[in-house]
Amino acid sequence: MTHETGMLRWRDGSAMVVIHPGDHGPNGRPSLCGRSRRRSAMLAAMVEALVGATLVLAGVTKVFRPQRFSRTVAGYELIGWRLSLLVGHTLPWLEIAVGCALLTGLFRPWPAATAALLFTAFAAALAINRLRGRTHLACGCFRDEAPRPLTWLVVARPAALAVLTLAAGGAVALDPTRAGAPLEERFLIVALGVLSAIAAFVIGDVRTVIDASTASAAGPARSPSPNLLEHTKDAW
Repeated sequence: MTHETGMLRWRDGSAMVVIHPGDHGPNGRPSLCGRSRRRSAMLAAMVEALVGATLVLAGVTKVFRPQRFSRTVAGYELIGWRLSLLVGHTLPWLEIAVGCALLTGLFRPWPAATAALLFTAFAAALAINRLRGRTHLACGCFRDEAPRPLTWLVVARPAALAVLTLAAGGAVALDPTRAGAPLEERFLIVALGVLSAIAAFVIGDVRTVIDASTASAAGPARSPSPNLLEHTKDAW
């Protein structure tokens, strides 16, 4: 522990915690300001852990099937087949790398900014297809390859994740005192984030089964253009 410009600094796990003199009262207990900073640090860590676990799980489920994921990317009809292959082979690894950085607290705040950019791009791709009049689309999330109803609520989900992730990363960037939580609490937060991501994964599989059983009542799904997907038989 060292004194530096009126602040106490020490390293706890992968995160640096900075405590201002005003964070503790005369009796040594945390002041109102100190408790507020602690809550902010916990909230930022929870958001990062949840988003990180989600990205890792999403990347792992796609990294061993790049050709299938490339076809899903091509199904958005936004980029050509060659670029879809590039995205299909590289995006899962990027998701895993960014997710691991968020879980471990490394390289803050860049992983949060990268994750927010990924969510924003995903939301934009969904919104463009919704504006085109498509009502069903295979989003490519996790193992989901079947067309699912495309509503504005579906578009809003990644947009909301982008805002939350950017807010958590921005709070850390603007105020180093929110850079993390004690190591024991960090482990608990990461565990909760992983469990939440797994729960979302399982719920998504259940919803896929339900949507498949009701898809006929919702109307036929629009398939990608044949001239775009005719190249999917080619090898990488």
